[in-house]
Amino acid sequence: MGILYRQFKKKPVFLKVGGKLMSRMKDSNDRIDNKVYEYRVLRHLSQSELADAVGVSKQTILVMEKGNYSPSLILAFRLADYFGASITDIFNYHKGDEEQ
Repeated sequence: MGILYRQFKKKPVFLKVGGKLMSRMKDSNDRIDNKVYEYRVLRHLSQSELADAVGVSKQTILVMEKGNYSPSLILAFRLADYFGASITDIFNYHKGDEEQ
């Protein structure tokens, strides 16, 4: 079972994921920045070590650090718990331009 990943904007789009119907907003310029790299480096961890600690692949950490992937809420909680920080210390939400 896979999830369709692409940028959605303004109109609700419904996806079937694992037998459940989920909606995402279409045409949004919203973004989430993260400080995963900074927290990882301060702990002197490799991407593989962090990935093992939170139960994901090294590739997931790599794309998250590059800003090409926003983690699930569960993964965000795992990372925050691992680093002893709050989710908002690591992840920052930026609302996009509503006028286009």
